[in-house]
Amino acid sequence: MKLNPRIPNNIIGIRPADSISERMPFDPLTTGSTQFRIPAVVTLSDGTIVTAADARWNTCADGCGLDTVVSVSEDGGHTWRSTYANYLGDNGNSVNIYSTAFIDPCLLAKDDVIYLLVDLWPGGVALNSSRFRPVPSTGYDESGRLLLRSYSDKEFNYRLGEFDENGLAKIVHINGSEVPGYTADKWFNLYWNGEDIHSNLFYYTAPYCVCPTSFLYLTKSEDKGKTWSAPLMLNPMVKNACEPFYGIGPGRGLVTKSGRMMFPCYYYDRGEQGMSFIYSDDGESWHRSPTLGFNLSSESQLVELSDGKIRAFFRNWMSSLCYADASFNGSGYVWGEIVKTAELPGRASNCQIAALRHSRQIDGCDVLFAACPANPDRHRDSGRCGGAIHTFLYNPANGETKLHKVTPVNGGNDFYGYSCLTELAGGDLGLIWESESDINFTWKVFPYPELV
Repeated sequence: MKLNPRIPNNIIGIRPADSISERMPFDPLTTGSTQFRIPAVVTLSDGTIVTAADARWNTCADGCGLDTVVSVSEDGGHTWRSTYANYLGDNGNSVNIYSTAFIDPCLLAKDDVIYLLVDLWPGGVALNSSRFRPVPSTGYDESGRLLLRSYSDKEFNYRLGEFDENGLAKIVHINGSEVPGYTADKWFNLYWNGEDIHSNLFYYTAPYCVCPTSFLYLTKSEDKGKTWSAPLMLNPMVKNACEPFYGIGPGRGLVTKSGRMMFPCYYYDRGEQGMSFIYSDDGESWHRSPTLGFNLSSESQLVELSDGKIRAFFRNWMSSLCYADASFNGSGYVWGEIVKTAELPGRASNCQIAALRHSRQIDGCDVLFAACPANPDRHRDSGRCGGAIHTFLYNPANGETKLHKVTPVNGGNDFYGYSCLTELAGGDLGLIWESESDINFTWKVFPYPELV
């Protein structure tokens, strides 16, 4: 067995045990991690609340070893059960620039099956805090096989083969010869002659490793988040080879009235950004919408209007709460014009925006909610404080959208970062948001009548 002799001595962490908290969805006293970012939340048909977040251990950075923790409440948010849905352990449960990173969770629930989409960065690579800038690639060859290279090679001359009936795949050279001894399972864990060698194809330390680019990593749970499936990797279906990064817009996805599943996404290349979304009718085959604007949009959240249009509220640099509508023309989606609505002071619009359409209408109008920072007084550099929920009424008869009400979330000088909305059993709204400078979360329930 050949191992990489040029690697640092990584300490493999131990996956934290499931835990119960009565304080908050993600409790530093029980979950092992002291820092959390990027909340996601959905509600199941029986009222169960499912949340997800980055476990950032002892950092707030966008990389350096992150994992995905899921927290579930079956009693309306009074108690929470947490589990690590995505965990590779090569960070040693601490900051580690050589580690893999699961980042930016996004949730949707279809027929009470929970889908969790995240970005996975290979060891030593991240969008803003990497040692090595990613090279443009989907990470896969033209046949949809995972590209690999040996630690001693610069070229990606190997591929991961097909999984057999035991859920194992061999590593194959481009000349067709199999690498003796090595196999990988569906989570990309490596084995040598059937023995677990405690390595993974995404590790910086792996004897065979993947391309240094972003990967879209989709898993699902059919038991309310207790266990999670092997991943479905979406790069071969939706990522362009010319994009160093194509990843998820965190928060919540969308299930349309036809049952189509959608996740918001965006590309990033040396500061240039643009949002799109991916969609699937079966959860297996995924397609990508056109990009909205050029360097005008970024992370987004999707809602379906009652006339079938898909509305995206998106992060931007226009000091305004903005959206655009996409219509399906039978073969694909087409974007309408970008619309500016409520003015957001300072840099407040340069933040992820949470969005939700309520199940009820008012006088034939759809009720739409968008939550984001709205006051730049304290955190002027980021513009992230003083959150507010904006209530919009959309009239499908004439296509008009009106800003109906703005409801403050927290104090005007209190930090407010990324957030996510969900409709709870009975119609009230649950909102989870980044609320402290170190950063952790606040969970709050807003009675529906107060918002309208």
